[in-house]
Amino acid sequence: MNGILGFLKLVLDGMADDPEEQEEFLQEAFRSAQHLLDIITDVLDLAKIEAGKLEIACEPVNLHELLQDVDRSQGNTAKGKALNFEVQLPTTLDEVIVYGDYQRLKQVMLNLASNAIKFTHEGGVTITTEIIRKRFQSRNQEFPGLVMLRVADTGIGVSLDKQNRLFQSFSQIDGSLTRRYGGTGLGLAISQRLVEAMGGEVNFYSMGEGLGSTVTFTVPLFQEPVMISNPTPEDGNPSA
Repeated sequence: MNGILGFLKLVLDGMADDPEEQEEFLQEAFRSAQHLLDIITDVLDLAKIEAGKLEIACEPVNLHELLQDVDRSQGNTAKGKALNFEVQLPTTLDEVIVYGDYQRLKQVMLNLASNAIKFTHEGGVTITTEIIRKRFQSRNQEFPGLVMLRVADTGIGVSLDKQNRLFQSFSQIDGSLTRRYGGTGLGLAISQRLVEAMGGEVNFYSMGEGLGSTVTFTVPLFQEPVMISNPTPEDGNPSA
């Protein structure tokens, strides 16, 4: 809020020397407003979750369409930082259909992908998927398996002794990182609760500082796809 008011006050007081500087001030005010909106949204989501009033509307979701949305949203951000950004799908003859709330799954994916991009300065971010054939029950339904999604980056990583704090609400593992990168410390906590509400689980892996990070989460598989057996190099790996 201070950023919004500060830059708008500069414009209103005529402190911009030329139209270009005025536009720069307005752009900074807009970015500050967007950041404030993100914080408010996170806090409201957490409040709903803790009050048991979060609405989850599960239905069949096309995984390819979901990952295409994520690719379109985050690909340019990664490109702006000169990072590689790759989204991979499992090799199947038919579409992969999972069972969950599309908007909430998208929220989780965008959160994990944007976090990975934010904390990565060289290399890139890769999203991969894996089908796990294991029948299980969730939300009073039986499913033929799970899909595990991995968001792996080559970023700053997290030391082993600090990883247990990542899923705590309003927790940042390092105050200096908060000042440098911003954020509320709610992203992973909210993502974990959303995934668990849809019958999956979230895990975080990092070998230590400077060694990158990987976040995985699972979502129920709605129908078991036909897999391509022993794909040749020419088959490739379809990407979103």
